[in-house]
Amino acid sequence: MQAVTNITEDCPMMPARQSRDAAPQPVDSGRAVRQVPTEAAAGPGRRAALSLLALSLPAGALLRAGAAQGAAPPVGYRWNILREDKTVGTHKVTYTENGAQRMIRTEIEIAIRFLSFTVFRFAHDYTESWEGDRLLGFRSLSERQSRAGHCLIRREGAGLLLAEGDNAPMPLPGDAAPLSWWNPAVLSRPLLDTVSGHLVEQRPVRSGNSWKLPGKPFTEATYDAAGRWIGFTTVGDDGVPVHYAPA
Repeated sequence: MQAVTNITEDCPMMPARQSRDAAPQPVDSGRAVRQVPTEAAAGPGRRAALSLLALSLPAGALLRAGAAQGAAPPVGYRWNILREDKTVGTHKVTYTENGAQRMIRTEIEIAIRFLSFTVFRFAHDYTESWEGDRLLGFRSLSERQSRAGHCLIRREGAGLLLAEGDNAPMPLPGDAAPLSWWNPAVLSRPLLDTVSGHLVEQRPVRSGNSWKLPGKPFTEATYDAAGRWIGFTTVGDDGVPVHYAPA
């Protein structure tokens, strides 16, 4: 997947689901991936699924004026993902400290149903490891339908390295940050796709208290004066708006 919010059919996705009470762990590559079974999909259910694909990247949660240092409030965030005012998924962000390191873990789960069928499932679980404003490492596991994959990024001297994933090994800029939306202070840096680990081609643009991804699908994240993430909206491939609401 090259575009941040335009996930295509040939983009491998894989979730590794953990207990919701489990704390974020240091970045590693040894986690097992749980396969999620899927059911037959067709017609309107298929179109509904497309409108949720834009949500696979905007993950994470920002969270306070100190975010420029990679900080986040310990309570994190819990969101419901709504399509046409119906909850179709959840987005959870948790935060832990390990000495000078901060770990921010994002968990997204989406399930779209049509009649009695689950026509689309998506899960994304990724952890960022920060020391001050330096990204030390990033581990992502995601699954769309039954197709799984992962990426692992680690710091190599002054730079970063995509150590595992498509096109690995691949050097990355040392000041890059995942496009996880939890820290608006890094949105002007080189940004990394949170599924593939590749550099994002489409960059967000600041407009007042919002950061917007132009193009299709349109995506906007909104923050308050203290830098807390307070809103998220996107438009699916079928033109149906999707937004977040506090859980």
